[in-house]
Amino acid sequence: MTSCNTSLRMEGRTTVVFDIDLFLDRAASTITKLTVNQTRCRDVVTQSTCQSGRQFDVSSGVCAILNTPLMPWSAFVESMQPPLKCPLGKGFYSGRGISLDMRVARAAMRPEDDVGILYVGRGTVFDQNQEPFMCMEVTTDVVRFRARPPQPSQ
Repeated sequence: MTSCNTSLRMEGRTTVVFDIDLFLDRAASTITKLTVNQTRCRDVVTQSTCQSGRQFDVSSGVCAILNTPLMPWSAFVESMQPPLKCPLGKGFYSGRGISLDMRVARAAMRPEDDVGILYVGRGTVFDQNQEPFMCMEVTTDVVRFRARPPQPSQ
């Protein structure tokens, strides 16, 4: 991937919505590996304030997994045009109104304990030659907010 442009916005109190445009500068006949790394940083992202977190690798059936419903990346993959599935062609891809429910992110973070923590997630996909084909990095800042009490039904 040679370029990527994104914009983010909040909808309500728990949903982040983003738009993305990306350009793949070469084609990939298949995806052979997916790696995801999480780094946890205190206040700022530097070598002295960060520590490695969770990591997972998938090296079998990656193309099928990318298009499996209910995965953390499903909304992203399903919204892309042209469809983001193997084989991946060279060219422009875009997605609009991709929603991420931040309640799902709670599974990876401890918001009650992690105020002031920055999470950096990096995902890399590898092509048929075992070369990095596309990577994305997302930084999330955990901030405290006051939950609204449930409203009585009328």
